Amino acid sequence: MKYSIKFYPEKRKDPKTGSLITKNNPLILSVSYNGKRMLFYTGKTCNESQWKYDKENPGEIKKNQIISNGQTSQEFNADLTLIKGYIAELFKNYELRNLDPSISTLRQDLKKKMGRKNDSYSDFFNRSEERRVGKECRSR
Repeated sequence: MKYSIKFYPEKRKDPKTGSLITKNNPLILSVSYNGKRMLFYTGKTCNESQWKYDKENPGEIKKNQIISNGQTSQEFNADLTLIKGYIAELFKNYELRNLDPSISTLRQDLKKKMGRKNDSYSDFFNRSEERRVGKECRSR
């Protein structure tokens, strides 16, 4: 089963000033497969200026950066590689079982792989975002 993975910092505006927030942005994982897209908060944050947007190495922190939680860019990028590995493992398992997972199944399986247990506000947001994205796709 083909799939693609993208990481990117969330873009949102400051409600008081209306300008884009560029510091301590939550990092989002986007997984696209079979016409579906799952958005997932990784639990990681970074500053917009630390994020690498080039075509050769998309979805990682620039080298020689220290993230707000004290991680180095190498440690941060290693965590992203680990998450990519979890996704690859899950899709290999789905393919062996000839299963086309729902977005909620993929989300729950990824949470288990990452050791997460409880629903949080970000889970509520992810479900809301899925409904919004689903409506956009159906209206096209």
